[in-house]
Amino acid sequence: MRLQGDPEMAAFAAWLLHLGEGRDIQEGVSSIINFWPSMLVQSHSNLIDKVYAGLANIEPQSAAADDYLRSQTILTSRNDDVLILNKKILEVFPGQSQTFLSVDSVDLEHGVDNPQNGALTTEYLNSLNSASIPVSKLELKPGCPVMVLRNLTWAEGICNGTRGIVMSMQPHVLGLRLLAGPCAGNSNFLLAHT
Repeated sequence: MRLQGDPEMAAFAAWLLHLGEGRDIQEGVSSIINFWPSMLVQSHSNLIDKVYAGLANIEPQSAAADDYLRSQTILTSRNDDVLILNKKILEVFPGQSQTFLSVDSVDLEHGVDNPQNGALTTEYLNSLNSASIPVSKLELKPGCPVMVLRNLTWAEGICNGTRGIVMSMQPHVLGLRLLAGPCAGNSNFLLAHT
C-alpha cells in the first residue's frame, strides 16, 4: 500500500479521515475547512508545475509516459477551471495539437414550422458549457491523457471516468489506450457521435 513508508501520505490520509469526521472544520462555521499551507497554490500555473513537473520532457506514448500520467491527476469540480487547466497543460505537453469540433447545428423535423429556428445559431450552440455535455472545441495531442465522460462500452472498460492516452487522431475517430482498471493497456477506437 502506498501509505506504508511514506509519512507525508500517511499524514494526508489522517487529515482526510479527520475531515470526513468533521474535525478539521472551523468552530461555528460549517463551510470553512482548514487546509495545510502546503496544500494551497497561488495560481493555476503553480498547480500545474507542482503536479506535472517535467511534463515538457516526457516522450509521449511511451511506457514511462503512461506510468507518469497514470500517477498524476488534477480533479476539480468547476468546468471553467477544467477548461483553463486543460489549455495550460496542453500548451506544455509536447507534440502538435489537433482540434475537434462538436456538432453545431440542429436537425429539425421536415415540414414542421418552428418559430425558434433562428435562436439555435452555431454561436449559441458553441457557447453552451454544461457539466452534462462536452465542450464544443476540444484540443488534443498524441499521447495526452483524456477522461471519458460517458458510459460507452462497459465490457471494454470505456466508462464515465475512465482515463486513457490518445494514441491516434483522425477527423471522426480517436485511438485510445486505457490507463487504469481491469482493461488497462487495451486499445480502443472512439467514433464521433453525430
